[in-house]
Amino acid sequence: MGALRRYFFHIRHDDQFIEDFEGQEFASLKAVRAEAIAAARDILASDVKSGGATKFRVEVTDASGETVLMVNAKAQINLSSARASKQSGGDGRQTLPAAQTAGARA
Repeated sequence: MGALRRYFFHIRHDDQFIEDFEGQEFASLKAVRAEAIAAARDILASDVKSGGATKFRVEVTDASGETVLMVNAKAQINLSSARASKQSGGDGRQTLPAAQTAGARA
């Protein structure tokens, strides 16, 4: 098992930057990536439950401040009225795209 290293999971949303001052220790970048994606999913789930649509980024830095990973996330719920859809030639169904994480990169 490799040596543990400390990583910081910052959140950037529009002009807001929420800095992680404590960080967490991980033995691998694979574990860091999994944690960053899990954090993004938790934030998305909370935002969707509260009725909001959000777009943000989880920026992971190492102890020296170097960015090692960014996860771009976006949640959006689209509702269309059955009446409006039928008038426009649609099939009348509502569309609810799933919340998704996008752009995870190491």
